[in-house]
Amino acid sequence: MKYLLIELVLLLVELALLLATVILLLLSRREWHGRAKLLDALINATDVLTRQEYFNMAVESLEGARRSVYAVVTGTNPTTRSEGFVREVLKAMAMAKARGVLLNYLLPKSPERLRMGYEFVRAGADVKYHDGLVVYDLRFMAIDGKHAVIGLPEKVGENKPTKRGVFISSETLVNMLMEYFNKFWHSAESYYDYLAEVVNKLLKENPDLSPQILARQLDVEVSEVEKLLKAGDQPSP
Repeated sequence: MKYLLIELVLLLVELALLLATVILLLLSRREWHGRAKLLDALINATDVLTRQEYFNMAVESLEGARRSVYAVVTGTNPTTRSEGFVREVLKAMAMAKARGVLLNYLLPKSPERLRMGYEFVRAGADVKYHDGLVVYDLRFMAIDGKHAVIGLPEKVGENKPTKRGVFISSETLVNMLMEYFNKFWHSAESYYDYLAEVVNKLLKENPDLSPQILARQLDVEVSEVEKLLKAGDQPSP
């Protein structure tokens, strides 16, 4: 009887230790998840700050431009977090155009880039598309032949949004960037030519598509498609 009582006590102790271990494991797991969430929040906050710094550079460069801005950009639609930044850039572009600054923007040739092309055109830029243009590794603005803002993606060689930027004052560097720009600019297709090309292709596949459906598919204003169709599918000047 004495031994049975000892065994029962030991069993209860083991059960208590097991229960305590399980509780500690659960608490440790909860703490780990909490740390992971905190780390994710910090990383997201850092990404927002570094991206904001890049957009601030772009805005300040546009505000300081006096003669010309030549840019090679991704032209992807803004995310929810970057939508406000992009609006500031477009506003700065419109103000630069009002001062008489020449704005030339090159984008990769892709229907998904038509929306931002339209926004750039509306802000006063001359926008062109080129199918040989790769901006995964190199995206930049060349300002007044003297300054450059170079955008760096999160991962080089991938279609990632610009994460941070570098502002450099160097006429030699700007000349090199302009050589790259001019390599594509003269053989690139204008925004209206490319829009006409894409619309014609969609209508060829389905002639019954309405301007509203075409605009929705391309994520552009209906007025842009209607203007194009009214002109007989001829690109606007």
